[in-house]
Amino acid sequence: MSEVVSKMAEQLLYNYPKKYHSETIALTSIVDLNDHSVTNWLGQTVSEQFIHELHIRQLPVIDFKLTGNIQLTNAGEFALTRDWTKLNKNVNVSRILTGTMSRNEEGMIFNMRIVNANSNLVESTSSAFIPHNLFVGGQYDYQNKKYYERDSRLVQQNKAQVRIVR
Repeated sequence: MSEVVSKMAEQLLYNYPKKYHSETIALTSIVDLNDHSVTNWLGQTVSEQFIHELHIRQLPVIDFKLTGNIQLTNAGEFALTRDWTKLNKNVNVSRILTGTMSRNEEGMIFNMRIVNANSNLVESTSSAFIPHNLFVGGQYDYQNKKYYERDSRLVQQNKAQVRIVR
């Protein structure tokens, strides 16, 4: 998956005007194409990988999820948050890398864009496909758990039957 994100970053920078390469950019979670208020582990992981890919290409990436403090708890030490009340209020961002993901029978389609935060002008885009087989069987397997199976005994009798197996 990191190779796909790396190629998407290359595509974004190929299309991104060089005069903006010194402008600060923040990344958001990649959201579901059908519901822009929903993401999942895959959208968050791809967004996190983009932070790395843009950083190694020397773009100034702003991590607005940083609280500015280290929170010590029994569960660990934390500096990132998704609680908007704990975010630093003074973050200067001129560009946003955002995107959508949609699922089809064979995998996930990602469409990314760098948008000017002041004008909403799309300044660069990138698109990629990640096949399901990169994720099947792992901890985060997102395959639909319904499989269609043919009973071969019935097929031989010319009476094909389809049943759902969970």
